[in-house]
Amino acid sequence: MKLFAFDIDNTLLPQGQNKLPPKEILAVNELLAQGNAVSIASGRNFTGIKQYLDCFNPGQKFAIAANGSGVYSFNRDLLFKRTLTLKDLDYFSKKFQDHKEVSVYGYTVNDGVIYYRPSFWTENEYRCNKMKEKIDLNVVKDESSDYPLFKVMLASSPEDSLKLQFTESEKNEYSFIRSAPPFIEVMRKGTDKKVGVSFLADFLNIDHDNVYCFGDEGNDAGMIEEFHGIALGNAVPECKKKAEIVTKTCLEDGVYYALKDILHFID
Repeated sequence: MKLFAFDIDNTLLPQGQNKLPPKEILAVNELLAQGNAVSIASGRNFTGIKQYLDCFNPGQKFAIAANGSGVYSFNRDLLFKRTLTLKDLDYFSKKFQDHKEVSVYGYTVNDGVIYYRPSFWTENEYRCNKMKEKIDLNVVKDESSDYPLFKVMLASSPEDSLKLQFTESEKNEYSFIRSAPPFIEVMRKGTDKKVGVSFLADFLNIDHDNVYCFGDEGNDAGMIEEFHGIALGNAVPECKKKAEIVTKTCLEDGVYYALKDILHFID
């Protein structure tokens, strides 16, 4: 058995589209039919990932959510978690309280979004990722400071995002990942997609030499470097540099092409 981990945005799913291309579905279904395990490893929450896992045939399907902070079975069993708390959201909300262009919010372990200041970004997260709750902390004031969160998001325009600065102390306490130009994602130190993929491989008793990871952005670089890494043709230079293989772009069905014509895992 092999384990395949796929990023979703700009890897399986072309930018601006909400339906997986037929060839990518065909490729993943063939992997499942062979008895392999398939996971979507994303910064999204469980429900935001499951809407795409639902497109594939039955089989061993998993969600590596919030950049490796949570690993779920297809039936929503939480197999692994690494969390921050509301104290961390408080910290970054106060740090950037005078930066109105920066939206600071968190992902709850209950598949929701939590914030002190609603914004375009929080509403977009809630809608696009089919989140199950919105918690406005100016309305709901009784949450404990230890309330668990998968991650804290710092969202702004790409130009403003590049201006955000962090101290050495903060870098020693948290993992900061730029998952796309508008987003910096803050997680518990040492957490990334590589951690989630490693856990899942061990959970399924799959040798790490039988793990293949596909991605395109900075939050994919760790898993691409750690395992057999395949970067899409549209990937950032960091991913391409660390990958064993660079395939076609997402718009050119790069996952299907790599699995069929380079790796020869499907017919």
